[in-house]
Amino acid sequence: MKFLLTYLSICLINRILIAQNLVPNGSFEQYSRCPVGLGEVKNKVVAEWYANPKDCTPDFYHSCNKNNFGVPKNLCGEMPAQHGEGYVGMIIRIGESNFDMMHPYHLRDLLYREHIAVKLTEPLKANHTYRFQMYVALSDYSNYAIGNLGVLFTHFPLEIEEDTEYAPQILFKQPITMKKNWHLLSDTLIAKGNETHLIIGNFDRYRNRKLQKLYENKKDKERFNYNRAYYYFDNISLELIHQPNPDEPILSNSQEINTPLGKIEKGKKITLKNIFFDFDKAELLPASFAELDKLALTLHAFPKLNAFILGHTDSIGTEQKNQLLSEERAKRVVQYLEKKGISSKRLRAKGFGESQPIDTNSTPEGRQNNRRVEAILRED
Repeated sequence: MKFLLTYLSICLINRILIAQNLVPNGSFEQYSRCPVGLGEVKNKVVAEWYANPKDCTPDFYHSCNKNNFGVPKNLCGEMPAQHGEGYVGMIIRIGESNFDMMHPYHLRDLLYREHIAVKLTEPLKANHTYRFQMYVALSDYSNYAIGNLGVLFTHFPLEIEEDTEYAPQILFKQPITMKKNWHLLSDTLIAKGNETHLIIGNFDRYRNRKLQKLYENKKDKERFNYNRAYYYFDNISLELIHQPNPDEPILSNSQEINTPLGKIEKGKKITLKNIFFDFDKAELLPASFAELDKLALTLHAFPKLNAFILGHTDSIGTEQKNQLLSEERAKRVVQYLEKKGISSKRLRAKGFGESQPIDTNSTPEGRQNNRRVEAILRED
């Protein structure tokens, strides 16, 4: 009984640790007054957050404003909040224009970029794995999109300098070009320890910027954000998802590692237990989610590992049909992991049909063993 209570207490503590968002006011619901103009983050209207560099002017939008700075309608378009009633907007980069590049003021205008920054509720812990998430939307009237949105974690309140390049620990390379939708950006990092602040924005030098022109729309040319890559940000979070085992550091070179799936050997096939599909179909059944969640958590905890998902069937049906079915089932597992925040670059899927049985196909039990999904976790 005492052991059971201790076990339950540990589980409860771990759940609390994992659920805690270390980003204060991550959905921008706490503010000192309703927004009335541009640059309200600089004006410290939004609790906890500040503009970086200090002279840039990120904007705050909230449903309490019924004019240019409201939600969903505002100066830059129309977008409901992803969570709550508010969000912020930033000029990530200014697009090309007919400016005289020899004029110092116009050149400085093109170098202009905005960031938002916040102090975390507690310093990050060395070798602990954290999951970062934020929702990003391209504003309606923007004529530009940009890649390399980044998150920089620092040990002190660093101020971003003009046309200086920084190396964010988290980088989302693909530009968001689709409008009218919030896009979830998610990745993990292993902390070096004692990081206290995070900064969000584009950290490339001007000459290295990944700016993409979208369209020509004369109707929108006079809009505030037409000549800019202007994005909304909402529901930002940073959560602890894995604490290293003191007996086996998370960065261990050992091939054998302790994971939520149990002790596994890197590069060796493991059979995922309790992965279920409807007969002759590829749709994952809900009973599969618990095991797949353990796999997702493992990949979050070990960011250097990639997953090779292998699908297998029994021998019932034609060889061609079983091959297609195994491929589709493996793809569904990959899609589930992507929804859990695992980058598609870390995932591969392949089907082997009925070609690799591990048991007889002459009995129901044997066929059930052959209908399986395997994973290989390796660094490659």
